Amino acid sequence: MTLSVSRKGDCWDNAPKESANGTVKIECVLGEHFRTRAEAQQALVEYIGYYNTQPRHSSLGNLSPAAFEQRWHDALSPTGAGGTLQ
Repeated sequence: MTLSVSRKGDCWDNAPKESANGTVKIECVLGEHFRTRAEAQQALVEYIGYYNTQPRHSSLGNLSPAAFEQRWHDALSPTGAGGTLQ
């Protein structure tokens, strides 16, 4: 993970990243003892896959991040459904 790069007195540009890092540390890494870097990477990949598709977030209207993003893409498409960004 990359450390914070915010300038002194300007914390808002890193707030979402710091929040996400904190969530990963608490929910995925805390208390775990990975034997290899590959084992740690696999745990993170699985956690991020879970985090983006399963839990609902009140800040996203009680949608998962994936569902929220899909709704956003659908709203941007000319037909109003099924659109994707290139």
